Amino acid sequence: MKFTYEPVSYGGYVLLEPRAPVVFTNPPNGKSRTIKALVDSGAARTVLHPSLADFLGVDLDTLDTLPISSADHDSTGYDYDLKMHLKGDARHEYLTPCLFFPGLHTDAVLGREVFFDRYRIVFEQYRFQFQVTPRV
Repeated sequence: MKFTYEPVSYGGYVLLEPRAPVVFTNPPNGKSRTIKALVDSGAARTVLHPSLADFLGVDLDTLDTLPISSADHDSTGYDYDLKMHLKGDARHEYLTPCLFFPGLHTDAVLGREVFFDRYRIVFEQYRFQFQVTPRV
């Protein structure tokens, strides 16, 4: 599937970012949410904003915490496994370890663990597009 880089505003400055529509599902209750997630080869794990936990019916107070380091500080995140697939491709759905991170400044970041293992990702920034193909 091909996607275009999308404009995202940060404090009045607009950047083009590789974002893919991903469906996250909470396995115990089946609640789902589609998010345009940043595809980030520099992120080890998939990280979600805590507001999504409420929507998906995840109680952060019951979860284990793990240390997380970002470019600007170290903190902790709440560890939880969600099912994940690209919108329009439910055949390739995977259980993915995620961290709900209070310091996240976007909805979701797709990291290398599971996502980059299961998909071939080709960034073509010079064309303002990228491709995500399931590895079979």
